[in-house]
Amino acid sequence: MANVNETVQGLLKGMEGFVTTKSVVGQAITMEDGTVLLPLVDVTFGVAAGAFNKDSKRDDDSKSKKLSDRVAGGLGGKMSPFAILVIKDGNTRLITVKDNDTLTRIVDMAPEVLNRIRAMFKKKDQDLNIDDSKVDEAAQELLKEEK
Repeated sequence: MANVNETVQGLLKGMEGFVTTKSVVGQAITMEDGTVLLPLVDVTFGVAAGAFNKDSKRDDDSKSKKLSDRVAGGLGGKMSPFAILVIKDGNTRLITVKDNDTLTRIVDMAPEVLNRIRAMFKKKDQDLNIDDSKVDEAAQELLKEEK
């Protein structure tokens, strides 16, 4: 039984050295135009171990018993890309690599929609010549008056 524990501990120690942060978020790739690509990866690992103990008699005259151990173990892993995070000009976009269903497409579009809404409000603020510092000052004065 001690052999099984040693085998499992050895497998888990080996797995600790193999799994890193780069296994989930890949190395950043910077394109010539400044666009940054971050690959996102699905990581799956499996560990298995087994043992078999059998008492067997020796063929010699002493007929003493000998314990026969059979121990086996294994570690497997799979890494497959599922999306690429694209960062360009301050905008972030997620492009999935796997099959897209409706929900996935909606989630993928969310950052782009938020960027467009943000740009729309920014344009309205510029059209109205709203100065954020003056808005903050007015809010502070209102708070002082309430006290």
